[in-house]
Amino acid sequence: MRTRFRLILRPLVFAIFLSCLWGRMALAEKISVGVPGRGVAYFPMVAAMFKGFMAEEHLEPNYIVMRNAVIAGALMSGDLDYTSSGSAVFNAGMKGLPLKAIMILTGRPQHALVVKKPEIKSIKDLVGRPISVTTGSLEWMAIETFKKHGLNPKRDFKPVYTGEPAARFAALDSGLVDGAVLDLVGTVKAEQSGFRIVQNIAEITHMALSTLGCSERKIKENPNQVRRLIRATLRGIRYYMDRGNKDEIIPMITKWSTIDPKLASRAYDLGAISHNRDGMPTEEGLKALVDLAAHSGISTSFDFVRTKVLDLSLLTETLKERK
Repeated sequence: MRTRFRLILRPLVFAIFLSCLWGRMALAEKISVGVPGRGVAYFPMVAAMFKGFMAEEHLEPNYIVMRNAVIAGALMSGDLDYTSSGSAVFNAGMKGLPLKAIMILTGRPQHALVVKKPEIKSIKDLVGRPISVTTGSLEWMAIETFKKHGLNPKRDFKPVYTGEPAARFAALDSGLVDGAVLDLVGTVKAEQSGFRIVQNIAEITHMALSTLGCSERKIKENPNQVRRLIRATLRGIRYYMDRGNKDEIIPMITKWSTIDPKLASRAYDLGAISHNRDGMPTEEGLKALVDLAAHSGISTSFDFVRTKVLDLSLLTETLKERK
């Protein structure tokens, strides 16, 4: 009798499991998220997918690698739902376009100033030497680094504009430049090649660099979806920042960024301090954005960024729910 009962019960339980699974999948909303590359600056959002936090909010994200130049247009046209690119959202928002940053993913840069030559041991050893950067945020980071070390960037900093990460790495490796500002993945690969960090820029300055952003229309037309994405992302950030989860996280980074576990571990250690646990910007981070905008020729103000480019209303509501 018991055997017969088990034979009946097992397929029933399995059918219920499949039904629940199918229902969960059927309820999931597909959302597209534009990302500037397969780096780790916004990785807590990806961890939220791997860990199932997105699925628990009935979201199925598709992360699409896109150039920053096209992300803003795709958001405004509705071809893209969200982005992790702070530069795309803030540059567009500062120009008055209807895009909003709805939470901050990284409040500090995830970049380092890297050198190869053994005689260069400090930032002061780079005075007057060529440093590989790009126009915009990387040049600004190098300037800020020189300032923090008591140097005069106008006199002491010699930028060389060499474009994409691979080009900056190659310029440093070949001796064309004596220093380069690299992202975390580039930095750990450089260390593997024998290069050295003279300054982890996250340790000395704030900047609201990576954000969760979307169009104003998305916020107005589907606030429930935005809330659920914020909720899942907050869980992803807190999960990622808990170093007790590092052993789980490293395989995720390895899979996402296609780097080996040793490099993934180093990237995690260097970048973990950059993330904002509650998604809120700091005043220093917003002021840095205004400074960067001025450096890039965009005239704006702290109040304009705080009130017109940011929309933290749904994040604030979500944080209150968690208390």
